[in-house]
Order: sequence, then C-alpha cells, then structure tokens
Amino acid sequence: MLWVVPADILKGNASAERAASLLSEGCGCNTWVLNQGNALALSCPDALVQRGVALDYPSYLEQTRPIFDLLHQMTVTRPDALDLEIPDTRYWVSVLLQPGELDQRWCSYIKSRLVSREQFSFRAVSSYSQKPEVAAGMKHFLIHSLDELCRNGVVGEHLDLGSTRFSEFYEPETTKSYPKHGFEVSCSRYVPVTWPWIELYLEIRQKLPKQRRFSLHFLEAVS
Repeated sequence: MLWVVPADILKGNASAERAASLLSEGCGCNTWVLNQGNALALSCPDALVQRGVALDYPSYLEQTRPIFDLLHQMTVTRPDALDLEIPDTRYWVSVLLQPGELDQRWCSYIKSRLVSREQFSFRAVSSYSQKPEVAAGMKHFLIHSLDELCRNGVVGEHLDLGSTRFSEFYEPETTKSYPKHGFEVSCSRYVPVTWPWIELYLEIRQKLPKQRRFSLHFLEAVS
C-alpha cells in the first residue's frame, strides 16, 4: 500500500520533506519526496493489502496506526482519500485530498479498465467543455509531461510508451457522469510503472487551474 500526500494537505508551514523525515524516523516507514518537494509518499511494507483491502486486518491496524496517528497531526482535518488505479501491480495507491474535493466536478482521477497491455492506450479527459485554445494547452501540457517522465523518470522509473498517437475524444454527458472532453493516446508499447503516473497526477493537480484539470482513464487500444 502506498499513500500519497500533496503538500497542500499538510497543516501550516509543514513541508513534504519535513513530514517525510518525521514519518521515516518516528514510524520506520518508507518515504519519498515527490513533485519537486510538493508532495510525499509513504509505505509500510508489512501492511499487506489486495486491491486496497487488508489481508490481515488486525496486523494491518497494528502496523499502520502509529503512522496515521503521526500523519494526522500534520494534515488538515478529515481529508478525502482517493484510490488511483495505476496500471502496475507493485502498489495499491491512495492519495489524500482536501476535504470535499472528491465531490467537486474538477476532481482528477486515475481509472483503469485494462485487461492486458498488448494494446495500450489511455484517455486524458476533462469534464468541462473546452475551447480550441484550452484543448491545445491540455495537449501541450500532456506531451511535455510525458516527455519529461520518459527522459528524467521518477524514483528510478522511466515512462516507456514507445511511439504515441493523439486523437480527439468526446463522450456526452449521461445521467450518471459528466461529459468527457480530451484526447485518446495510443501507445506502441507499455512497460508497467507506478511513480511516473503518480507524478503526472500531482502535476495536473498542482499546476492546472481547477476547471482545466483532467483525469486519466486506461483502457485497451481501439483497433
């Protein structure tokens, strides 16, 4: 299990680097500082889960209670929590968000409906209608971010998507979902990774205005 804590979830002047140090020293968990110091991640290797569900709940509580007792002293009261469905099996990832953020239209998600990775693609979609210049900005942001993650990597992992092809995507509103405006990105290959997708999510949340944020949906490529 991997928990991600953006810096805006921390109280007052607490920094992600300081919080990571306190958690590592005080609880012995693994910690990482991400997004150029604007977030931290933590993991307790002995707290075993399967798709977010503890395999041994009493043991899970014993391992994680000291961590969350300390973490809650440093974060805003009652933060939201969102599972990020990243196309990798190394960690089950949950990110802490501002209270009430999950209920907002602009809240970003990572969802996956992948069955195999032989034909890999993903959609980058916003729930807001986009003028041409906004759509162009979204595409530029995504291309630049993917290139950075391919070249520089995060926590030793590099994104490898092979060659990519962007096509416009639109899905109308339904009674159960907002419309989806954005792009489908078809990739010639995919080597499973975790950290680059977390970094991309944090970049979207930190750098983009709320109504220009987008979500990532992973799926089988359309032939």
